Amino acid sequence: MSVITFYAESPAKDYQSIEFFFKNLDVFKRYKKQIANRHELASYRIAGTGITGLYIGRLTATIGEMLSLYEADWKIQKGENTLYLIHMCGTPLSGSNSCSFWSVKEQKIVTGSFERFFMAYKPLSDLKEKEKKQPARNVKAKAPKELLALYACLKEFDQIFAAQKKNAEEANVR
Repeated sequence: MSVITFYAESPAKDYQSIEFFFKNLDVFKRYKKQIANRHELASYRIAGTGITGLYIGRLTATIGEMLSLYEADWKIQKGENTLYLIHMCGTPLSGSNSCSFWSVKEQKIVTGSFERFFMAYKPLSDLKEKEKKQPARNVKAKAPKELLALYACLKEFDQIFAAQKKNAEEANVR
């Protein structure tokens, strides 16, 4: 008799962009409304953020979604430390999960878990459903130069991450 094991695999993380985002989180929070009104800013994805669930697939979180979720659902207060969820991988059936968090106190990525899988999954899923129902907005709010500079840095990190990933894939083929 064979045993088949199923698991949800975490996506590759762009650690440089994740660290940059969290070290500048105050700036992103300050301009949350401007980000929400600029599609290219609100819909920007950092590789390795969101949720991966066994049987349900992957939900990638955008910067706009993360800023909304960091107000309550994806923000955990542990004593004097604040943790922000970066990525969760787990199963909705048992609720077990493994998470990557940004630790404000330690200024680095730490691991842990949510009490139940759906405590993190449902708020992101609900946001995505709400976005589907809203008509597309063509609002072109003026974005502050500071925010556009941060966005440009994230785009540059994207290119670096893509090149590193391509080099790693080519090395694996050889």
